[in-house]
Amino acid sequence: MHATYIHHAFSKHAHSEFAIGVIEDGVEGFHYKGETKFGMENNLVIINPEEIHSGFAASTNGYTYRMIYPNKNLIEKLLGIENATDKSHLFFKEVIISNPSIVHLFLDLHYTLQYSDSELEQKEKFLLFFNILLEGFAEKSMRHVKEHALPQQRILRVKDYIHECYDENITLSVLAGLTGLSEYQFARTFTKQCGISPHVYLSQIRIENAKRLLEKGKNIADVAIDVGFADQSHFSRRFKKSLGITPGQFVSASKNVQY
Repeated sequence: MHATYIHHAFSKHAHSEFAIGVIEDGVEGFHYKGETKFGMENNLVIINPEEIHSGFAASTNGYTYRMIYPNKNLIEKLLGIENATDKSHLFFKEVIISNPSIVHLFLDLHYTLQYSDSELEQKEKFLLFFNILLEGFAEKSMRHVKEHALPQQRILRVKDYIHECYDENITLSVLAGLTGLSEYQFARTFTKQCGISPHVYLSQIRIENAKRLLEKGKNIADVAIDVGFADQSHFSRRFKKSLGITPGQFVSASKNVQY
């Protein structure tokens, strides 16, 4: 959800899921556990399931926020703790968090959920955000989750698959299945052992193949589709983020190279 409220006021209510969001502009006021709280710009706000709260604009220009409403069971399943006997660590004492790092992770996740069509990227960023959120701000630390180490052979199996199928819509579940780990365990372990996430590794392989096609004179829009991007816009953003120049600038520079 991405919304701006100026005059509307939410009456007291509760959600069956978490309500987690960042105030992008203005000030949101809300009544929560007998107190009046104020969410300021760049604050992360967390409302636990079943907690009664309200919501209203606390500044003349209202407030703008980005929200997600993840089900508690979904988080438990993705993190592999659905069978844990004590799940109290999934609840949060702090309703307002001003930590810039976790705010950045949330906004990155929200933009990805809104604009990316890559299931791999969406799940990776969802898992990363909740892993950091639970480790740093939950009732109990998530550090009790068992660490895993992948043999080099399994890491190579995943990398080989990405090299062979980079132009396809690779999912986190498929990559995790190659290793025998859960999606959460795989994403966490691959990133720790390789220094980059599976999605970033996939993007690198796509960009390298795109460079070769562009050097051969292939059309930018066609290259974007050929290497697995949804469209030219997504391709251009990834290309520039990786190399610091647009595909068009890369083509121009390649033409100027004298052999």
